[in-house]
Amino acid sequence: MVTLKTEERSVPIAVRIHRTLELADDKFYVITCGKAGFRNETSLVSLRLLDGNRKIDQAVYSRPYILRAEIGRPNGTYGFRVKSCFAFNELNSSVPLIDDRGCPVNGEVISSFSYDEKKGTADAQLRSMFRFPESSRVHFQVRHFLIFSLHTETNPRLYK
Repeated sequence: MVTLKTEERSVPIAVRIHRTLELADDKFYVITCGKAGFRNETSLVSLRLLDGNRKIDQAVYSRPYILRAEIGRPNGTYGFRVKSCFAFNELNSSVPLIDDRGCPVNGEVISSFSYDEKKGTADAQLRSMFRFPESSRVHFQVRHFLIFSLHTETNPRLYK
């Protein structure tokens, strides 16, 4: 990513503890280099299931919910896009929800994410809570989370 005004260059980096699972201990960085040296900024990303505006730990089968991805400490400099989101259970059964381009795999299951860069949130409507036949638990995970500068020529919003 290149910022035209300041000639800064940035690259997002994710340091994962586990090869395939996203864990709370994972670290996300954006390294920026430019004429004035370099900056290292850390942003924590969390995924929540909401009933309206209330965070929940247990969901009811067939009820609608909001799946929210939230980036910590939003500052208006960086935006983000959710890519490759899926649901899985303890037996490793999984179903893709959002593809590698950030689009819903099945629009009847989940909507596209809508973004609020000022709040640092991305919300998708889970139209009806589902379950796997062999399990009562469903886990959600975002495999790729793209972070970009809001002021670059490679800003993904320009290509929508």
